[in-house]
Amino acid sequence: MVGFTASTGLYFCRQTVCLTLNIVEKTTYQVCQGESVQLLSRPSADNRYIWSPASGVDNPGVRNPVARPARSQWYTVQTRGYCTLVTKDSFYVEVKPALTLALGNDRAVCPDVREVTFTSTVNPDGSGLDYRWSTGATTPQITVSQPGRYSLEITNGVCSARDTVQLSRLSLPKVRFPADNLYCLNEGPITLAVEPQQADLNFLWLPGEGNQSAQIISVPGTYQVLITNPDGCTITQQFTVNKYRQPRIAVPDAFSPNGDGQNDELKLFHEGVSDVEWLTYNRWGSVIFYTTDLAKRWDGTYKGAPCDSGVYAYLLRYKSAMEPTRPALHKAGQVVLIR
Repeated sequence: MVGFTASTGLYFCRQTVCLTLNIVEKTTYQVCQGESVQLLSRPSADNRYIWSPASGVDNPGVRNPVARPARSQWYTVQTRGYCTLVTKDSFYVEVKPALTLALGNDRAVCPDVREVTFTSTVNPDGSGLDYRWSTGATTPQITVSQPGRYSLEITNGVCSARDTVQLSRLSLPKVRFPADNLYCLNEGPITLAVEPQQADLNFLWLPGEGNQSAQIISVPGTYQVLITNPDGCTITQQFTVNKYRQPRIAVPDAFSPNGDGQNDELKLFHEGVSDVEWLTYNRWGSVIFYTTDLAKRWDGTYKGAPCDSGVYAYLLRYKSAMEPTRPALHKAGQVVLIR
C-alpha cells in the first residue's frame, strides 16, 4: 500500500489517498527438491516483514529471505504500508522431484565391436525432458564408435542431472600365425600350430580337441582355430589341408598338323601343375615354340610357316600347384611331327 498526502483548498486542508499494491514480485516459484529459492518482495514503509511459515525460511524478518521447502506450499508475507495499514500477500512455491540419471557402467569392448549404444535411465520418467549429450545429440540414447568419455545432461526447466560414461577398446589376443595357411598331407600327419605371445589364452579347434596351441592333422579338410584372451576377445585363423598330389605332366609322342581335324595340335596333359615353361627346339637347337600358358597348344608352325616333318625336342619347367614354393621340376623329351 502506498499513500500520498497533499494540501488542497484555501484553508490548507490535508487529504490522504492510499493505493494498494502487490507486495510480492512473483506469485509462483518452481524449485527442485532439496534446493533453495529466494523469495522476493517489494520495499515496505517501515522496512519490517513477517514471513510465514517462519520455519520455512532462513530469516522471516527480512525483505528477501531464502526458502528451502521440503514440499510444495504457500508462503505469506505481511508488511505495514504507507497509510499504516497492514498488508498481506502470498505466493506458491512448487517443489519438483529431483532428477536422477544413470548411463550404466563404463564399457570396454573388443575391437570387432564396431558400435556401442548408451541408454539413459531417468527417474522420474523421461517425458518432457531436454537431453544434451557431449556429442550434440538430443535423444535419450546415443550410438558411438570411438573410444572416449561421453556425458549427458538432462533438465525439465527446473531440475537437472548429469552423468558420464567411458568407452574403451580391449586388445586382441597376442599370437603369431604361420606364414602359410595351406598345407598338404603327403606321407603322414602334419601339425598345425600357432605361437602364443601372451599367457592364459584359450584355444578352440574346429574340428579338433583339447585346449592346445597345436593340432595333429591326418585328414584333409578345412580347420579353424579360435583364440580367446582373458578379456573375452577372440581372433580366428583358418587352415586348409589338402591331400598331396604329385604334379604330373605329359606330352604326346606325335601329332599330325595336316588340317584333317584329327590330332592337329600338340597340347600338354597335366595335373597339379603351375608356373609352366614350355620350350620346343628344332634340330639345330633353336627355340621355335615357347609359352607359359598351360592351355596353349602348338600348331606345328614357326613364324606362321609350317614346320617340316621330323623329330622335335622339348623342355618343360614347372612347379607343384600344391607346393609352389618348392624348386621347379624339369622334364625333357621328343615329339614327332607328321605331315
